[in-house]
Amino acid sequence: MASLLPTSIHRQLLLLMVLLSNAAPGIAQPSSQSLVREVLSCTRAEERFVIARDEGFKVGFNSASGPQALPEPLKQEIFDLFRRIADDVYSWQTMEPRFVRLYQRYYTREQLEAIREYCTDPTYRAVVDTELRMLPDAMRIGNEFQPELQRLLREGIQELLGRSSR
Repeated sequence: MASLLPTSIHRQLLLLMVLLSNAAPGIAQPSSQSLVREVLSCTRAEERFVIARDEGFKVGFNSASGPQALPEPLKQEIFDLFRRIADDVYSWQTMEPRFVRLYQRYYTREQLEAIREYCTDPTYRAVVDTELRMLPDAMRIGNEFQPELQRLLREGIQELLGRSSR
């Protein structure tokens, strides 16, 4: 797999571009915020966010004890209601500025530019497409472990509460 960090030649070219952009105002570098937005777009962060948000709700909802008794059409109406509410309250438009700040904090400009360049690779784009298709199924795998996790957690909490009441 290719390194995300540019080689020394790339670093020299980046330095030259920065110097040229400062010397020639007509050659503008994208702001850190616009560069981050490009990276978020090319990595399809919005789609990942929405799938994870929606599938996470479904997994959590289905792992609760009551929903198994609900008819499928009612479950679907609940999921649709969640999506409508989430699109208003917990939407990508609400979250994107927070993701921009996270990327600005954790990635250097050089790394962001390397990621943006990497996004043009057809193999990378194919991997992202496949991962987006797999994400709902991958999240449902965790659902298989929910009954055991809940049982063990319930037992552990009861034990802790029992010890603290002594």
